[in-house]
Amino acid sequence: MAESGAPPPWIAHRFVPTLTEVVQHQQRVPPSADSESMRESLEEFIERAIRRAETSLSRQLPDMLEVILQEHALALSDRFRDEIRAVVRQTVTDAIREKLPELKLASRSEGSANSTQ
Repeated sequence: MAESGAPPPWIAHRFVPTLTEVVQHQQRVPPSADSESMRESLEEFIERAIRRAETSLSRQLPDMLEVILQEHALALSDRFRDEIRAVVRQTVTDAIREKLPELKLASRSEGSANSTQ
């Protein structure tokens, strides 16, 4: 073939990667534990996860509560301020209404006393 000028035939196996190490596939067989011990180990895992979460949350809780309480205190102080203003305004209005007739009478009597002098 080389004499005819044609290139040598392409050999695929030269370019195919080969496995140089034999790996034995070992099938993992779970321990022959009964379902009760599996349930206990699962419950222990869950308990550990809950304890970790509780620890983390107990560290974060004071900061979270501080922010929440501060926000509520600000909201309540604004609300209380508005309520106090409304109550004071209403009280002053009621007091003026009560005293208005007396003030009118007093101003008339003063006016008539001034005109007679």
